[in-house]
Amino acid sequence: MNQFSAPRRGLEILDRARALAPSIRAASDEIEKAGRLTEEIVHALKQADVFGMAIPTEMDGPEADPMTQLQVVEELSIADASVGWVAMIGSDGGYYAAHLSAEVAGEIYADPNAVTASTLVPRGQARPVDGGYRVSGQWSFGSAGLHAEWFVGGCLVFDGDKPAKTKEGHPIVRMMFFPRTDCLVHDNWQTTGLAGSGSNDWSVDDVFVPEAKSFSLFEPPRFKGPVYAYPWFIVANAPGVSLGIARASIDTLGELAAKKVVMPGGKRLQDDLLLQTEVGRAEAELGAARAYIYDATAAIFETVSAGDEATLEQRAAYRLAGINAFRASKSVVSRMYEAGGGAALYSKSLLDRQWRDISTITQHAFANERVYGEGGRALMGLDPQSMML
Repeated sequence: MNQFSAPRRGLEILDRARALAPSIRAASDEIEKAGRLTEEIVHALKQADVFGMAIPTEMDGPEADPMTQLQVVEELSIADASVGWVAMIGSDGGYYAAHLSAEVAGEIYADPNAVTASTLVPRGQARPVDGGYRVSGQWSFGSAGLHAEWFVGGCLVFDGDKPAKTKEGHPIVRMMFFPRTDCLVHDNWQTTGLAGSGSNDWSVDDVFVPEAKSFSLFEPPRFKGPVYAYPWFIVANAPGVSLGIARASIDTLGELAAKKVVMPGGKRLQDDLLLQTEVGRAEAELGAARAYIYDATAAIFETVSAGDEATLEQRAAYRLAGINAFRASKSVVSRMYEAGGGAALYSKSLLDRQWRDISTITQHAFANERVYGEGGRALMGLDPQSMML
């Protein structure tokens, strides 16, 4: 019996993720205060096979489709954004495994729910030696690093004292796998939002990495499932975190409005027409953003599942749907925060935490509004000039 005997399919993982919501909510205050997930929550996520949901079927994994993965992250993020973010980053191991040989992937992910922390920006320096590389470097935003068995870091390959170049003159960048024992995690994640994600810096110092435990994102994956034909899987499930926070903010305001009495008159806040209007607008904005990203994701998956390559138009729509999910979610959360009035100001308020979390997420490069321009440029038939398209 393999380790994915129950649950095996992505929808079963989704059901298990939903079932974790009460325990995640109960641990939220502790998670934020400690700056990390509790060990009980990490164990529960592993038991639900959340971290292993992208592992290839060729490795006896579930290879959950991208829509299901996105929804798993969304559901977890409704309960707690930091949990959703760690799950989103930590479950990317299946995509990395798909770029390795079957033997090496099986070694690294002998436990398919091994958590992978990754920072793909090339902040490391890799110098070729017999059989691999000697690597040193320090990376920021190592989300999930406090729970990771493996770290993946982007590295510039050096030729002597200078970065090596391709025939086209581009720097050679490779992703390197490091076991946790080779990595130093720096305690510097003191932030206003996503406090529980533990997104600290991490570093390695003159560590040997075998060639077989490195890969290039510019080379096709070795595993051929349609999930791995998806263009630029990196943090592909991040919009699910923002959608989850937005959903939670509407629900939080609804609970507050049902209890809060407004003076003068003694009416409940939920009876106020202006608040009703804000909630209606928020539902419409969130619903539209959610439909856009799920539809764009499904359209590409249908294409690659048929053995075809996603078109530029599909890739542009996917990127636009992603940035729209981030920005629409921030709009929704901000309006719910304002509608909550004075009750939202306190650090113990869920609306306050949701506002801080979405504000932190939308600082991410993938949520930068210039992405609208990248998508628009491509849709106008111009050279996209973006590696993400």
